[in-house]
Amino acid sequence: MERIDLNGLISDKFYGVTAGGESGNDARICRYSWILALKESCKDTGICFKFKQTGARFEKDGTVYNIPRIKQHEQARRAGIDSFPFQRKFEEYN
Repeated sequence: MERIDLNGLISDKFYGVTAGGESGNDARICRYSWILALKESCKDTGICFKFKQTGARFEKDGTVYNIPRIKQHEQARRAGIDSFPFQRKFEEYN
């Protein structure tokens, strides 16, 4: 897994981007810095961003956390970085 750069690729023709790490025993590390970079790309374009799940192996501030599947969505939600510039419900987007 690696950082994805959407600058120059996303436009107002997109409604939003959903991001998250991989689950399972062989999951690769998802870095929080990658998630934040995607969020900023969405913000710059004015489209929605949803951090759906951390994944099983999540790196933040140099520490890798092994997160049980049952906690991955909750931990992503607790990050509080979702952005919905349009007044639509999450259910309509996801």
